[in-house]
This record gives sequence, structure tokens and C-alpha cells, in this order.
Amino acid sequence: MSDYERALAWVYGLQNRGVKLGLERMQAALASRGDPQRACPFVHIAGSNGKGSVAAMVERIARAAGYHTGQFASPHLSRYVERVLIDGAPLDEDEATRRLCGQRADASLDDLTFFEHTTLLAFEAFRDHGCDLVALEAGLGGRLDATNVVTPEVSVVTSISLEHQHILGDTTAAIAGEKAGILKPGVPAVIAARDAPAREVLKARAQALGAPVWLIGEDFDASRRADGLVDIAVPEESFDGLRLGLAGAYQADNAAAAVAAVQRLRSRGYRLDDDAVRTGLAEVRWPGRLEWVDGAPAFLFDAAHNADGCATLAAHLRSLAFSGPVVLLFGAMSDKDHARMLASFDGLVDARVYAIPPIPRAAALAALAAIRPGVVAPSVAAGVELAIVTGFDVPATIHRLDGATAVEIYPSRDDDIVPELTVTHVEYPSADGTAIGLFLIHRADLEPGPDTPTILNGYGGFAITESPLWSPTIASWCTAGGLYAIAGLRGGFEHGEEWHAAGKRANKQNVFDDFHAAADWLVAEGFTTRE
Repeated sequence: MSDYERALAWVYGLQNRGVKLGLERMQAALASRGDPQRACPFVHIAGSNGKGSVAAMVERIARAAGYHTGQFASPHLSRYVERVLIDGAPLDEDEATRRLCGQRADASLDDLTFFEHTTLLAFEAFRDHGCDLVALEAGLGGRLDATNVVTPEVSVVTSISLEHQHILGDTTAAIAGEKAGILKPGVPAVIAARDAPAREVLKARAQALGAPVWLIGEDFDASRRADGLVDIAVPEESFDGLRLGLAGAYQADNAAAAVAAVQRLRSRGYRLDDDAVRTGLAEVRWPGRLEWVDGAPAFLFDAAHNADGCATLAAHLRSLAFSGPVVLLFGAMSDKDHARMLASFDGLVDARVYAIPPIPRAAALAALAAIRPGVVAPSVAAGVELAIVTGFDVPATIHRLDGATAVEIYPSRDDDIVPELTVTHVEYPSADGTAIGLFLIHRADLEPGPDTPTILNGYGGFAITESPLWSPTIASWCTAGGLYAIAGLRGGFEHGEEWHAAGKRANKQNVFDDFHAAADWLVAEGFTTRE
């Protein structure tokens, strides 16, 4: 394990402390470290959806104008260091390691949570890198969020919807009250929330603080043309024909909020000309937000994390034309409104595959499949593979042979605990053009376990494949699904040795080195027939 991996293991371990809202710990920690948050100017951004996109737009516009920028984001998409960006690039892993180790050694920080440690790391990095302007995204809520220790140049609140109701409140007005906590006396406020109750709460709070407030739909706004270009009007200026680097009709409102924030920064002396606005909006990138990746099949990645986000993603899907089937690969945390999220895709997808990351907050796979039927995968990687094969517009060839007994199938077993089994042969084309065959032995009346793929029906079976893409997936099913036998190639692709060994450990018999030999055995034993 590298020093970086050890540092991550430590800071991730702090997630067990959960969410501890409140500013006292953060303020004390910052004071003990020289108050790094006072070294840089910030644009502070809160909201239910869109805050990451607005932060990315503000940062990119400032960078296009020649400023040395910082950006704080949460959560990260694939790497921890993506939470802290310097001039658009993730913090160097060596630097992150050094900073995390330094914080771990500081006894005065022992009470901090994962997010508080990460926020402290970000403030110190922005200070030490001498950032001219930082786009600071709030974490959960706003009022008691660890980022709410700055007095920014501009405060921005994006759209408001129901989220984290057990913490923030069960109405948009209550949630807006928490988000309004980032507003500061006399600091310009940009409000991009269109929800009426939320909007009124935010407006009233800004006025009570004497914070000059601009409201979307009144003081600034955006409209999207038929050709996809966007027109944005802000006080004293308009920007016509803007090209956005981020996909989705909803990004027009986010761009309007970003431009309004830039206009407020201009009034405070920042040199952000029109060319920087156009360049920044056109070149902004924010991975995992309606991110299209061409291929066979193509992928559309989106980090929709609540019901409104899923509805927005569904609206985008309706605007697209697909030549083949659409498969939803879905995972979520346990505290989300799964029913509303999944309902958004009714009538839009041809199949659903469920997979979750191996973290405590992840939702139970069985709970997701109970809401809308779908295939359950034992891991995210397996989910991707299942989504690929499910997405092929080629029906599977399925043979069922009922009445086989455990004695017939496993002559060496003397504990005939399940006398009546079903053997199912499912054959798919794989993503790389080779054959995938699954010989599944299962009981129809046995419920699958929480980590068992639905396709295995909770019991297990034989698996044969020539596809290197499936080798690690099948190997994982060996454990998760209780496969009694696995037959496959021992060499010839990256994971062959691992897969072959996994099969032997799981079954201790009938593991073949050759695809055809395995198929011959299954035919000879009467488990399936050749077509």
C-alpha cells in the first residue's frame, strides 16, 4: 500500500463519524491552522442541483480571464483529489498525501469529520497555491455546512428541490432556509431557484441581511434557441448566442447564474471580459454530468442524485434519438427517494441493471429491484458488463432442462440437500464479439441473497465464456452467487488465470482449460444440447 493509499484509508475511515453539522469544530480547526480561508476570495455556491456545474462555469470563466483559480467540489467522481482543483486540475496525489498526513498528526483536529478534514485541506491548498479566486461548492445544506466559514465576494444559490429531508426539512421552503445560510450581510446574492416557496425564503433572507439580490426570471434569465445556443440577460448587459460546454437544457439556468455571478464580480473590480465569458462557458467541462461517450454501445453518464435530477436526466433522454435499446444502469445511496427517481425512467428504458459501490450508505440492491424489476449485479464493474450484454438487440437463446437432480449433476456430492434443480442455458453475444454462455443451476423457489445476481436466482451454476470482459465478473459471481462449477479458458486474456483459479476454489471439480471441452462435457452429461 502506498503512502497515498494509507492516507486515503485514514480519511475515508472518518466517514464512520457520519455527518456532524455545525461550525464550531471547523472554526476552531481553522483558527489553529492560521485561518487559511481568509487568504483567498470566494464565490460560495449552494443548492440542490446545479451547484457543481455553476462552480465549474465560474472557475472556467475566471481562468479564461487569466486568473489563478481554485475550485472545491463534493463528492468526487472517481478520485479523492478531484475535490480540490487548482487551475482546473486535481490536486497532486503527493501533495494530498502530505496534507492529509499533516492533519492526521495534528491532535487539535481529532474531532473533525471526513468532510471537515477535506474542507480544511482545500482551504490550505488554495492559500498555499495563491489562488486569485475560488469557486467554493457547499456540501450538505449551507447554514451549518463546513464551507460556511467564508465571507465571499458573491453568494449563489441554484435550484432547490426535496433532498436530505431528514436533515434539511421536508419542504422546499425549509430546505431553502438552510441553503440561505450562506448569504452574508452586504454580500451580493444571486438566486437561481425557480421554485416559488424556496425563492421567497431566499429573497426574504437576502433582504433581511441587506444583501443586494438578483433573482432568476426577474433580474437575470436565460433562453435556449432551437440550435442549442443560449441567450443570457443580466443587469446592464446581455450575451447572445452562447455555446455551452455542458449538455442539457437545464444548463441554461446554471449558465445564467454563473454569468450573473461574474457580473457581480465585475462590479467588485474583477477583470472578466466578454471574451472570457464566452470562452469559459464554451470550454467548461464537468465529468459525469450528461457526459456522452461514443462507442458500441455508447454510454451517457450522469450524476443525478435526487428525484429532480433524475427527472431532468429523463427529459434529456426524451430529446435524444436511439438506434437500439436503452439500458439504465442505476445505483444510489440509501437515503434517497428511490421510487420517484426510478419512476422518472418509466417508458424511456428497455431494461434496468442495478449496481452499487461498496460503501455503507449504498442502497440495498433488493430494494431497488423491488421498486422496478431489473437485473442485480454484484459490483459496479459487473453492472457495466451486464448493461452491455443486456443492451444488445439480440434475444438470448435459452434452454431449460427441468427435473435434473443434485446426484446426477454432482456425482461426488453425498449431501443431496436440493434434489430438484433447474438447469438454464443462457447465451449472449459479448461486447467484443465472442460468445458468452451461462449454464445456471438453480432452484425456482429460492430467493436470491442481497449480493446475488438475479440471473443466478440465488443458487449457482456453471459458466462458460470466451470473453475477457466477463472473466472478472464471472469470477466474482463464483463467490457472490455460490457457483458450484465454472468452466473457462485458463489463458489467452488478462484475467484468465485468476478466473480459472477462482473456479477451482469454488467448485473443486469440472473446471476446464478449454471452452469447447467444457461445452462437450455439458452436452455429454445431458445438461444442454447443441443447436
